[in-house]
Amino acid sequence: MQEKEEMFAQILNNIAGFQLQVYKNRKLPHILAEPLTENYLKAKTLNAMWSAINIKSHLPII
Repeated sequence: MQEKEEMFAQILNNIAGFQLQVYKNRKLPHILAEPLTENYLKAKTLNAMWSAINIKSHLPII
């Protein structure tokens, strides 16, 4: 089991590294530039959604 976990971790790291290299080669200002554009989002909108999640996560569970 440990052997497979390490292999999958390495695969995921390689995929992430490849994607970061693609973004670097495209000279994007930050790693979210392309996903935001593809999903018709602005950074401000994404930040607002994350803020709502963060506020909600601090509320007590009833």
